[in-house]
Amino acid sequence: MKKKDVLKDLFDSKIDDILKFNHEFRLESDRDCGSMAAAYLDEALKDMLASYMVNDKRLIKDLFNGQGALATFSSRINIAFALGKLSKEVKNDLHIIRKIRNEFAQVSDSIDFENEIIKKSCKELKHQALFTKSSGREMFIRAVLGVLAMIHHHETTAKHPKTPKDLNLQGITNFEEMIRGVEKIKTKEIKAEQAVPPDAGDPAPVD
Repeated sequence: MKKKDVLKDLFDSKIDDILKFNHEFRLESDRDCGSMAAAYLDEALKDMLASYMVNDKRLIKDLFNGQGALATFSSRINIAFALGKLSKEVKNDLHIIRKIRNEFAQVSDSIDFENEIIKKSCKELKHQALFTKSSGREMFIRAVLGVLAMIHHHETTAKHPKTPKDLNLQGITNFEEMIRGVEKIKTKEIKAEQAVPPDAGDPAPVD
């Protein structure tokens, strides 16, 4: 199968989910829209990162669940950036979206995208920079879809790496013997240097 066909198949396999998400989160209240978008991006990051890891289901489950190293949205954003799978702007937008989600979750009173703090955050999103005069909600939605496209792009080009072969135990033994041999040579060289008497022209050492 050609590379373009593989990419098309992977994109096609997700398009129904993407369209469903795009439809549903637009219908949600502002609070639920912020929460649902962050949750969807969080899961998309998980899938993207897993696609670059060895194909070990148990290991991946341990990493991404419970107390795993990549169990939080924040940790997934940071490791994806550290691995070069996100641009700085995508990374920053994801953190802003995460903070907007938290802002909605932490306020018990009625709150929406026109809230001063939330709308200010929406204006900082780079993936909606051409629409800063739109409502906070529209800026947020555009940024979410733009970032999602970047994440899916990297997933479509990912390959599970192969684990390296274990070292040959005989090779390790040989390496240890080589190290010991070098140490013996160095020891002999040092002793030989210490045994050489000073040149006749040199002053005698002072006690």
